[in-house]
Amino acid sequence: MPALLFAVVQGVTEFLPVSSSGHLVLLALILGGDGEPLFVVSALHVATALAAVIYYRRAYRQAVWGLWQPGPRRRFALRYLAAQASTAAIALPLVWALTQTPAEQWRLSAGLLGGMMLLNAVILLTAPRGAAAAAGETLPHDTLPQLTWRSAAWVGLAQGAATLPGLSRSGLTVAAGRHAGLSRGEAASLSFLLAPPVILATAVFWSAQVWPEPLALFASWRAAGPMLGMAVITFLIALAALHWVVSWVRAGRLWWFAPWSAVLGIATLATAAF
Repeated sequence: MPALLFAVVQGVTEFLPVSSSGHLVLLALILGGDGEPLFVVSALHVATALAAVIYYRRAYRQAVWGLWQPGPRRRFALRYLAAQASTAAIALPLVWALTQTPAEQWRLSAGLLGGMMLLNAVILLTAPRGAAAAAGETLPHDTLPQLTWRSAAWVGLAQGAATLPGLSRSGLTVAAGRHAGLSRGEAASLSFLLAPPVILATAVFWSAQVWPEPLALFASWRAAGPMLGMAVITFLIALAALHWVVSWVRAGRLWWFAPWSAVLGIATLATAAF
């Protein structure tokens, strides 16, 4: 049952602006353990990344082929790469710093998690909402956002900052895109187009930390079968959650997730204190 809970929570929260990593850590605290093994969590992240690739498959295909085609598609592809480079510049130092924190300092970790969840709520509340009928709110999935160098840098930096537990990657990137002048539809599309490489890089990093655990897991179908089942569940839930949250962002309802993030932040801080 705990394994199934982790699969469901990962699928539901990865693309919602409420921090999936924060929910997984909090779930582990509630269950009184350390959570699922890192490689299992990595596999669930791969499943959510695959959901985003499937959902935006036409846009990805246009962006990849755009590298060899002069015009708007090539400009988007180059600026997309610049956004990912901005992410790496922020995320790599943060990941290194977080890995230096001893695991037994759970009070510090819970305090950081709660504080970041409260900050996440503030970011969601202060993101520009715009008019309900603004242009670009109903972009189809095969339309690339009108990405500028400025918006690429802002959104990339926001995605890197979301490495901190408790901050939502989707929440920060959508909010940054809106502040950079993107419409709600463009900000949503860019956020979830940027997500898979970062999610996959995180999964590879975690898997490398516990190598050769993956080899031992796949040596037996009895061990690998349940994990693959969890990954399928996570993929299906993430696909549905992605469709749902995109519609909410386009409708200007990003701030609706702020109360949930705030309540969880307060609860986590209380857990750290007592």
